[in-house]
Amino acid sequence: MKKAIAVFFAVLMLLSSLAMLSACGGEKVTVGEGPLGAYTPAITVSYARPYWASDEANLTKMGWSLTENGWFDIIKEQLGVKIRVEWSLNDYGLYVERLSNAILEGSIPNIVDISAGEGAYLSLQALHANDIVAPLDDVMEQYMSEAAKELYALAGPEIFYPATFDGKTYAICQVAAGEGTAKTFYYIRQDWLDNLNLQTPSNYSELEAVIEAFAKNDPDGNGEDDTFGMTVNSIQSTELDAYFNGYGAYPNIWVEDDNGKLYYGAIGDEMRKPLDRLSHMIKSGWVDYAPSSGANISGDFMTGKTGIVIGQTNSILTLTNLYKRNPDAKIAVVPAFTEDGETAAVVAGTNSYRYYVASKEFKYPEVLIKLNNFMLHMTDLASNDMDLYHQYFTIEDGSVHAYNYAPVVQEDYPSRNYNNAVLVEEALIANDRDMLDTQLQLMLYDWVKEYEENGRESYRGYALLYGINGVQKLQGLFFENDLYVQNKFVSVPTATMATHQVDLDTIEISGLGQILVGEQPLDYFDVFVTEWKNIGGDDVTREVNEWYQSING
Repeated sequence: MKKAIAVFFAVLMLLSSLAMLSACGGEKVTVGEGPLGAYTPAITVSYARPYWASDEANLTKMGWSLTENGWFDIIKEQLGVKIRVEWSLNDYGLYVERLSNAILEGSIPNIVDISAGEGAYLSLQALHANDIVAPLDDVMEQYMSEAAKELYALAGPEIFYPATFDGKTYAICQVAAGEGTAKTFYYIRQDWLDNLNLQTPSNYSELEAVIEAFAKNDPDGNGEDDTFGMTVNSIQSTELDAYFNGYGAYPNIWVEDDNGKLYYGAIGDEMRKPLDRLSHMIKSGWVDYAPSSGANISGDFMTGKTGIVIGQTNSILTLTNLYKRNPDAKIAVVPAFTEDGETAAVVAGTNSYRYYVASKEFKYPEVLIKLNNFMLHMTDLASNDMDLYHQYFTIEDGSVHAYNYAPVVQEDYPSRNYNNAVLVEEALIANDRDMLDTQLQLMLYDWVKEYEENGRESYRGYALLYGINGVQKLQGLFFENDLYVQNKFVSVPTATMATHQVDLDTIEISGLGQILVGEQPLDYFDVFVTEWKNIGGDDVTREVNEWYQSING
C-alpha cells in the first residue's frame, strides 16, 4: 500500500479522541477512535481459525505455537487486544467439524475464520440462519481504514455476495487476485511458426490457419505426422476459456444480460459460432479432442505433441519445462483476442479467499475491522523495512510465510503482480535495482538478473514472467480496459442445483460434446438448451436470479 496510508494511520492515532465504554465486569475500557484505536486496558478476544498439518512445524520454526505468535504479541501491544485461541486444532477437518457443532450449539468465539470456497459459503449461510453472527455494515462504515476501503473497492462487490443476507453484510474477507486463474493467453510454439514461415496469430482466421498448419505441415520437422494444433480434454474445461471468451461466450459461469438478469453461459447463443469452428477443426483432425483420456494439455505442449495451449499468466512457469526437452524451442505469448483482433474480455476467478465473522454476542465487533486495518498497516510498514518483513511476513530463507498467522490475513490484491511487473521492468531497463521499494520487487529483479546474467535455469520462468516484455506485463491490456469477467453467482448451490447439477452437467457434456465430434449438427444446440432447461435448468435460473435480486435489491 502507499506510504501515505501509513502516515494516515499515524496521524489518526495521534489525534484520536477517546470514548469511555463499560466492560463486562464494570471495569472501564477506554477505546481510541479511528481505524487503529486501541483498547485500554487490553480486552481479551476469543478466536478460532483452521490449521493444517504443516502449520505446527512452521510455527515452531518461528518460535511460535498454535496459541501464541508474534502477531498476537504486537496486536496486544499496539491495539490492546489479547487474542485467545479457542480451538487449537491442528487438523482442518476437525476444525470444520468443530465449527459445525458450534453453529448447532448456537455459540461461537468472538471472531472466527471460516476459511474459503463453497464450504465457507455454507458456513456463512448456517451462521446467519442460526442468528449467531453480527452484521458488520455499521462498524465497517465507522472503523474501516482508507487502505481497507481501497482494497475492497479494487476487489469488487462480488466478494461480499456470499456474506450478504437481507441486504446486510456479515463477514469481511481476505482479498485474492482472481486474475491469476484467468485463462488469458495463447502460448504458441514460436519455433514452429518460424519453421513454417507463419506470423503470430492475432485474430480467429489467423489462429485457425496456424492450427491447421501445425497439424498438417510437420512443424517440428521430424518427417512424421505426429502433431496437433491444439488439444481439448473437455467441453467444460476452463482451458478453452480464451477461445470461447473471444467470441463473447462464457460457458462455465453465470453472466448478466442486458436486462440485469443472470443466465448460464453454456446455453447462450454466443456459443454457436465457437462450437461450429471448433467442431470443424476437430473433425478435420487439426485439434485433438480427448475427453475420455483427460489429456494433459500442458504435457502435450511440453512434449511436442501440440503447438498451442491456453493458460493463465503463471502457466509460463510450468511450460518452461519445454526447454529441458528442447533447448532450441521458443514460446510466443498472445493475449486472448476477439474475432476482429481486439483484446478479449476473459473469465477471472473470484477476488475473495477466506472469510471472517464476529459473534453476535461480541461486545466489540469493530475489533474484526481493526485487525484487518492493522494487517494492512503492517504490510505497508514492512514493504520498506526488511527486518519487519522477515519477522512478520516471510522469514529470511523464504520457507515460512509468517503473515498466514495473523488473526486476519491480507497478503494479495488484484493487479499486484501486474503492478510489480511494471516496476521491475522499469528497473531492468534502467539497470537500477535501487528504483525498487519492496522486498518482493527486489527478489523478482534479482531472479530475472540471475537468469539473464548467469543462465540459472531455475529462474528462466520468472525471467519470462517478470522480465522486459514479460507475461505479467501483458496483463495490463486486461486491467486497463476492464476486461476481466467474473461469475455473477457466488453462493452456495441453489436447491435445484443440489439435486440436479449432476444431470445438468451430463446433459451439457453430452450435448455439446456430440456437436464437437460431429455426431450432431450445430442445430442440435437448440435441443441441448431445451433439454437443459427442462431437466432443471429453468428452475436453477429462477433460483439464481432470486438470489441475485436479494443481493442487489
